[in-house]
Amino acid sequence: MIIKSDRDLDIKVGLLVYARPEIYVGKYFKHSKSPKSFYVYEVSIDARIADPDTLKPASIICRNGEVVEFLLCKEGISTIDAANYASKELKLKLTYAGLKDSEAHTCQFVRALCTSEVRLNSHYSLLDDKVRLYTIGRASELLFRGSLLGNYFKILLNYLGGTSEFNRVLQALDKLVNELPKLLLPNFFGYQRFGTRRPVTHLIGKAIAECNFEEAVRYIVGYPLKTESERVTAAREAF
Repeated sequence: MIIKSDRDLDIKVGLLVYARPEIYVGKYFKHSKSPKSFYVYEVSIDARIADPDTLKPASIICRNGEVVEFLLCKEGISTIDAANYASKELKLKLTYAGLKDSEAHTCQFVRALCTSEVRLNSHYSLLDDKVRLYTIGRASELLFRGSLLGNYFKILLNYLGGTSEFNRVLQALDKLVNELPKLLLPNFFGYQRFGTRRPVTHLIGKAIAECNFEEAVRYIVGYPLKTESERVTAAREAF
C-alpha cells in the first residue's frame, strides 16, 4: 500500500510517499526507542554478525605491521565519538565500515594497524561501560566505508492488546513478516542522511553541483528554519 506523506519535512527532502503492508497491527504494539529496545548488529563482508555472544574475544599480542580486529559495542554515543575515544585509550587509530545509531545499542567491527608491538586485552570497558571493545583477532586489511553486507536489527515491542486476541495478532504478525520480502519499498535517502534539525545538505549539494556557490553559502549561513531558536533565526535573517 502506497500512502502519500503530508508532513512538511518529508516533502521538503523528497520523501513523498510511504509503503506499508496491507496488514496493520501497529495499534497493538508500542515501541519506545532506547538502547534497551533497539539493537543493531553489523554484518561483515564475510557474513559474520557483530554479536559478542557469538564471537570469542581473546587477548593477543599485535606486532608492528599487523592489523587487529575488534568488536565495538556502544550505547548513547555516536560511532565517531566512540571510535575516537577508544583510539586514544588504546593508542591505535580505529577504522570502521559505517556509522551506527547513537540512540541504540549497536555493535560493529573495527580494525587498527599496529605500529609497534602491543599486548591487547580480550575486552575493554570505557566511558562507564557506554563503550565496550572486544579483541577478536588479526585481519588482512583495515576497514573502509561501505565494507559491510548490512545490518541485523533486533527491535523490542510492547504488546498493548488483550490476552484473548494475542494469538490472532501473532498470526497476523507472522503473515506480515512473510509478506515483507515481497513488498516493493521506495528507496529514498532518509533523515539519517539529511538530519531533522536542518535538512538542507541536499540543497547545498545541488547548488555546488550547479556552481552556484553564492546560493550554497546562503543555505549554509542564511535560510532560517522553524526548528531553530529565535536567536539563530535572527542571525540567519540578518545574513
